[in-house]
Amino acid sequence: MRMRIVSLLFVAIISGCSESPQLFDPQIEPGSAAAFAGLPDKIQMSISTGVETRNYQLLRGSWGRISTTLAIPKETNAVGVSGQGGATFLPNPPKASYQGPYAFDTSRTRVAASILSAGSAAFLPTDFVIVDVASRKMISLVNGRRNEFIDAMSWSPDGRYLAILRKIERRKFLLDGVISSLSGHPPVANDYVLFVFDQGGVELMRSMVITSAPQGWSTLIWTQ
Repeated sequence: MRMRIVSLLFVAIISGCSESPQLFDPQIEPGSAAAFAGLPDKIQMSISTGVETRNYQLLRGSWGRISTTLAIPKETNAVGVSGQGGATFLPNPPKASYQGPYAFDTSRTRVAASILSAGSAAFLPTDFVIVDVASRKMISLVNGRRNEFIDAMSWSPDGRYLAILRKIERRKFLLDGVISSLSGHPPVANDYVLFVFDQGGVELMRSMVITSAPQGWSTLIWTQ
């Protein structure tokens, strides 16, 4: 009887397993295609998994793969959340700390910076602020979902828009990771969601662009 229960459990686990995460090319969701097609210039995105890095370009609402390595502007800084990190040169945000990426607009009049809110159940930044550089006053505070971590950000060349790439980490029971899954540490897959805000922090559009990618990190550059 015990062997039968174990066998049935093993079959259930195997049947619930999926294929290993793979890095597929990005797509814009059909319902958001028209909005993204109206954006100026080009949004370039780099996805790295530790095994490979792929570079993409969003132009008039469609993604294409590019071979050029993205040149990260000096005003963009991605810092790990283990230390102080982040835009610590700015005034302290209310009940939060600066962690993760930040970016100045091209005129250096505004800076967007990701923050980790006090008491948040998230362990990576999900919220961000936009601060006026001259007055050092906060223009807006934008709260994100607790499972959508800010991975990269970039202003448009004209300073009218802010693109933010969020990453959703999901643990998957994988056929080639059954042992680690049973031990309570199933492999991690990443979904990437692209958001565009206006210069005041109002969300204009969003789209899931990549699903079930291997665990990794990203870079986002909005260029002419």
